[in-house]
Amino acid sequence: MKLDWATATELNNDYFEVQRSASGQTFAPISQVPGSGTTSSGATYSFTDPAPLAGSSYYRLRQVDRDGSEAFSAVVVVTGPQQLEALIYPNPGATTITLPTGTGQPVDYRVYTATGRTVLAGRMAGGTSFDVQQIPAGLYLIELTTAGQRHVQRFVRH
Repeated sequence: MKLDWATATELNNDYFEVQRSASGQTFAPISQVPGSGTTSSGATYSFTDPAPLAGSSYYRLRQVDRDGSEAFSAVVVVTGPQQLEALIYPNPGATTITLPTGTGQPVDYRVYTATGRTVLAGRMAGGTSFDVQQIPAGLYLIELTTAGQRHVQRFVRH
């Protein structure tokens, strides 16, 4: 998750402490970004959260001056990646699998047996359904990959 912010001017700005919360109530520091000291032209800043929370995250900045005084920014809510999960219907007895939506990118899928043998594979747009009636009855896994996410689900084909 990339966070960007800017200042109009700065006076003795030592650093920004980036804080994150899962609830919007209790914040914890996750990084420090050095300030620009004193400037009348302002500055731009950026920080990438290396481990964003699933679902919604709440971020705020604690700006600290060289004399130790501090100020807090407004809280910003960012919705992170949703769980990558296919809709398998019915399960058990799967006949149709619908790939997850919301990624904005194609979804790579691979249906394989418990021993790792691939029986179906491909790439489709999120929200697309495909038929699995042609595969033999048994226990299968489906691996979904998109936008840097990977998820594996189990299903039974009757």
